[in-house]
Amino acid sequence: MYGTNYSRQYETEHNVIDKSTARKSDPSIISAVSSNLSSLRLSEMSSSGASATPDWMTSNHHVEFDIIDSLDYDDVDDGLIDQEMMHQKRESIIKELHNSEKMYIKNVLEVLRDSYILPLRKSAKQPSYGFLGMKKPPCTERETNWLFCNFEDIIRIHQEILTSLEERLAIWGPTQIMSDVVLTWFPKIQEAYHVYFDNYSIMVTTVERLNRYPPFKKFSESVEKGLTKEKTLLHLLTTPVSCIPRYGKLLSALADSTYSLHPDYAGLMQCKQRVEQLFEEFKMRIAEAKNIDQVYEIHTTMTDQPFGIRAERRLYLQGDFIQITKSNTQEERTYFLFSDMLVYVRRKQNSLQYKGHIQLERAKIRLLPKDEVNEEGYCIEIISSFQGVDSLNTTFMASPTVHIMKLPSKAEQMKWKACLENSVSHIEQLTMQSRLQTSNSSKLTPPGSIRKQGTTISNESSKSVSLS
Repeated sequence: MYGTNYSRQYETEHNVIDKSTARKSDPSIISAVSSNLSSLRLSEMSSSGASATPDWMTSNHHVEFDIIDSLDYDDVDDGLIDQEMMHQKRESIIKELHNSEKMYIKNVLEVLRDSYILPLRKSAKQPSYGFLGMKKPPCTERETNWLFCNFEDIIRIHQEILTSLEERLAIWGPTQIMSDVVLTWFPKIQEAYHVYFDNYSIMVTTVERLNRYPPFKKFSESVEKGLTKEKTLLHLLTTPVSCIPRYGKLLSALADSTYSLHPDYAGLMQCKQRVEQLFEEFKMRIAEAKNIDQVYEIHTTMTDQPFGIRAERRLYLQGDFIQITKSNTQEERTYFLFSDMLVYVRRKQNSLQYKGHIQLERAKIRLLPKDEVNEEGYCIEIISSFQGVDSLNTTFMASPTVHIMKLPSKAEQMKWKACLENSVSHIEQLTMQSRLQTSNSSKLTPPGSIRKQGTTISNESSKSVSLS
């Protein structure tokens, strides 16, 4: 078998050599050689019983093909992928800004307008009010202005912001500009929210006072039946406090998610700088609003207190300490140092039981040596020049009172002493300013004229509400 194949291979190679040699001489020889080769191949196939399959298709011969067995992305520009991802992130932030603005208007501002502002304004203008059989209106027109100050302006501004967002989203694309629209928001927001924060304390204290007025309480309860639990009047009124921080977060994220070669990059960086400045401008006012909320929460949680909440009251310190009584007994107390008084209570499960308070006007503060109280610890003595009740903003004179509070450390003792003294000093300054203003007012008032004292409101607009 091997000899036969070898001889045939030799003959084939010999004939091929002859063919190449004959190419130069006689075409008939080439034709004859070709015919001999074809006959030889056919005879080999028939004698061996093999199929007519060519040799290059059998397993003895392998031909390599370039088969793609993996995906190679080396030819894809990484910069294009980054830009596409940033575009998707930009679009998601814009949609979040749009959705949050829409929910703010729908769930807060419009509920406040339709459920409270419009009905209360309507009832205040009518001589009698027949809602649920009530004969008296829930509140007066002046109290309505104290409650809602410039909320109509705030609603209008945010509706304009939402419209501008929707118009720009309707033509949104990878290179769409947004900063030109956003920059028009800031002057309106700045003006409206300064008015809002100016009247924040009056708004909260008016809610507290009206909640103790039966006609208003009945009206408020009837409205809240159709709303969710968190949508109380106070919640709706205080929600705008978080508006500017929300803009700061989303607009800063939008600027940071914009590619440096994007046509809106410079404009959005300007928006980011502007919203950061706006947040810094309102940061102290937001903190003060949260302090007012704390004062309101403490007051509404307290029971049996003989005083009401006041617009100018702020919370300075709070802590759990020991009261040393006249009989030298010790009682656990929770102390709240407000801007005008020191209140001490006993904690219960869900409330604060009022135990007493000390007016800080002209109060004397001193540290007590241990030998005076025969106690281990750090004590502060507070001597009030008078004791009073301010439920009607009126003080009743009484004999001086002495209160001793025991603190756990020297650091706490010095901190509370310093804050108490600062509070007393601040009250004295306010008293002197008030007396000076009263003196100047009496000099400028012409004889026979009548100047009404108390809470006043501008007749020109409900935007400016202040306590005189």
